[in-house]
Amino acid sequence: MRINRRQFTARILAASAAASVFPSHAQRGTVRLFVGFPPGGLPDQVARAVAEQMRRVMDAPVVVENRPGANTIIAAELAAKSPADGYTLLVATDSTMSINPHLYAKLPYDPERDFAPISQIAQLVEVMFVSAETPASNVREFVEYAKKQPGKVNYGSFGLGSNAHLAAMNLQRMTGIEMVHVPYKGGADAIPALQTNQVQLLVTAIVLGQSSVKAGKAKVLAVSGSRRHPVLPDVPTFAEAGFPAFDSRAWFGLVTPSGTPSGLVGRRAEEVATYVKSPAFAEKFASAFAVDAVGSTPAEFAAFMKADREKYAQIVRAANVRLD
Repeated sequence: MRINRRQFTARILAASAAASVFPSHAQRGTVRLFVGFPPGGLPDQVARAVAEQMRRVMDAPVVVENRPGANTIIAAELAAKSPADGYTLLVATDSTMSINPHLYAKLPYDPERDFAPISQIAQLVEVMFVSAETPASNVREFVEYAKKQPGKVNYGSFGLGSNAHLAAMNLQRMTGIEMVHVPYKGGADAIPALQTNQVQLLVTAIVLGQSSVKAGKAKVLAVSGSRRHPVLPDVPTFAEAGFPAFDSRAWFGLVTPSGTPSGLVGRRAEEVATYVKSPAFAEKFASAFAVDAVGSTPAEFAAFMKADREKYAQIVRAANVRLD
């Protein structure tokens, strides 16, 4: 078969374009995966599991770089200022993409302008824990208990502007109760405070308070989401408890600097979805950490983040919280 000069040139250009989007193994460099949390925590464990999967699929090194601090801002800024060449990834969270834009007057990154969404990895449905000494067996009883002693019921969080802080503030706004905020550095401090009744309320992920419930040192009153969680089948949703407007959940996703070739973004999304929907991911995270796998497309993830930012705009405004 004879190929004329125009056909030959077109094929060369097509091959060059494909090579720029999907580099060969010899051309590939090291992929950097930024994580805004310390090593060992759940976000880090999820990131390393995804990185290992990508190493196998890409046949290229993927290095996890933990850059904790400042509500994930440090890691996000590093990722945002990296070249859009397909070698930089960021584990984005609700704090990174949805909450921080409303907490800080000036951010060194813009969630929409600086990042291209790849895929939402998973969600962590959050639940309402109360100390075992709190005289309430459901949400309505807790609300009545708090109303009878305004300013005397304490709730814990993982710092100003954290998901736990905003969730409790939202509960206050919805019910008219008045509680005292006691911020902690993390679960290692907040959970013992709940167990010893230093705080009476903590809204957080199932995995953090589940052992306290089993030990009889805490109670769980309700779970966020539209359905009961398989890990807590006997615990009602907030809607079933009479508070359908309340919702709180944490999530992890993968983004890359804006301008990264769309073909590469789509391919990474397929790789993430294949892994997080696999039995291997379920065995590692679903049962042990009550993580709900998602594996969305880039378009689905973008739409989710847009709605999430709008939700937190209202919550942060109502809470009147600013961290300038």
